[in-house]
Amino acid sequence: MKKIIWTIIIMVVMAGAVFFLGYKNSNDATEGHFIKIGALLPLSGNAANYGEGSREGIEIAKDDLKSKYLNLNIQVVYEDSFYDPKRAVDGYRKLKDISNISAILTGGSQISSAVKNLSDKDNVLQMAIWSGAPSYSSGVHNFTFRVTALADEHIPALVEYLDNHNYKKLALLYANNEFGVAFKESFENFPNKKISVVPYGFSSEDMDFRTLLLKVKNDKTDAIFFVGLVKQFVGVLKEANELGIKKKFFSQWSVEDQQLLDGANDLAEGIIYTYPFDYNTPYSKDFTFKYQQKYNKVPNGYVAESYVGTMLMGEAINACQNKVNVNCWKDYLDKIKNFPTIMGLVTMDSRGDIKAGKVFLKTVKDGKFVKLEE
Repeated sequence: MKKIIWTIIIMVVMAGAVFFLGYKNSNDATEGHFIKIGALLPLSGNAANYGEGSREGIEIAKDDLKSKYLNLNIQVVYEDSFYDPKRAVDGYRKLKDISNISAILTGGSQISSAVKNLSDKDNVLQMAIWSGAPSYSSGVHNFTFRVTALADEHIPALVEYLDNHNYKKLALLYANNEFGVAFKESFENFPNKKISVVPYGFSSEDMDFRTLLLKVKNDKTDAIFFVGLVKQFVGVLKEANELGIKKKFFSQWSVEDQQLLDGANDLAEGIIYTYPFDYNTPYSKDFTFKYQQKYNKVPNGYVAESYVGTMLMGEAINACQNKVNVNCWKDYLDKIKNFPTIMGLVTMDSRGDIKAGKVFLKTVKDGKFVKLEE
């Protein structure tokens, strides 16, 4: 009889152990389950500063999402795009085939556009950041979204300033890629402007602009609008100074970077450029404080867009029960309307483009980036 009782006890203990271990393993699997998001950014080369800023925004977003949604398990896998479309495609394939991502953040118009058809085909949700070329959201909107003011949205404030200050002819120096061409076409096609445009294209890799600047010096333009990387702009300012060019310089948001102040010094003073993000608003002040505490500087637009893009992905994943369900994520993002972010209230339009805030003008004054006040 005792033998039978002990046999029953042993069986109960063993069954309990199996149940406990099975339950524990199930919990471990849940806790260890991550939804993988790729981040295809320039992490080396002349555009690395934009990629590193984006990484900073993404990392703060990860922390904020973890605090807000305890059960949300996302993992961001970084890959260098080298700011080159062909190498970016290779990077995307690595993220998809090896890391098994379900969503991706892509930085730069030519990078986002190069990946767009691939991500759509693979049912990978794509969130483009600092990708202002209108062509990215042309055609069918499937799983592609964007957190960027389009090039078209930068031009009105600049044209208004130029017309109001009686500039007649503008030399437009632009990178011959989707980013630069988008600004060129947006400026040329802007209706009812008084100023005429003389375009000068250059390669994305160019760092010597003397030949172009000699043409600009003698073309009877009275101002120069630059569209390219901040490292290139530093070179342009230095070479223009050496050639004795005294024309007023204008640009867009890619030039707001410490590299400009360190590299161009006094030559940067007084430049005017368009900008889409204000770090000192009721919507952004808490984020700005948090960012300053961690990185000892104020956040720029590249940081902001990567933060918002990551947060929106996290919101979509959480709304879809922390599961890989790209159709559900898309439906959630498509319905976003007046959603509060550090960029203000945002609404997703029918093309998957976010509409938020207003592009304004900034300048360099006393060695600092500040809003233009007239």
